[in-house]
Amino acid sequence: GPNGWYRSAVVVTLSASDGETGSGVAAIRYRLNGGALETYAGPFTISAEGITSLTAEAVDLAGNVEVPAPATVVKVDTAGPNVAIASPRTREYLQSGTVNVSTSANDAVSGLAGLVTLTLDGAPLSANVIDLSMLALGSHVLSASAADVAGNPSQASVTFLVVDGLDTVINVPAEA
Repeated sequence: GPNGWYRSAVVVTLSASDGETGSGVAAIRYRLNGGALETYAGPFTISAEGITSLTAEAVDLAGNVEVPAPATVVKVDTAGPNVAIASPRTREYLQSGTVNVSTSANDAVSGLAGLVTLTLDGAPLSANVIDLSMLALGSHVLSASAADVAGNPSQASVTFLVVDGLDTVINVPAEA
């Protein structure tokens, strides 16, 4: 993904050599996030969401331990941001009115790449208020989209109705 983020688990392969005149490589060891030193036995997967720090060192057959290189950072974000629409809601609105648009988005792993973008019935919408008199009667769809820094997209949509009158039904119990 963009900006150094992976959008899926990462398979790590380590290798070492002891040069032409060395005694040979006895082992490769690695450490994740400052944890316990582990002996490398073959490729392994980093699937944890967020940032993982990886250090590695080799030991030769003579017992010499390599000075570890600076940590390599592996950044994984497999899910898009949380996108929500608070307004409008799924309900009827009078064509003579307006409705405020209220959305939110957040991404706790890599962060948001930009602002939420809106479409109303597939056309870009830049206003924070919808003038319902400009819409035809019937069903309309507002969609909110956002992407995170890793490039994962997300979208939320709401369908609402524009009507020319609201029907109110009042049920009054019959007298006994």
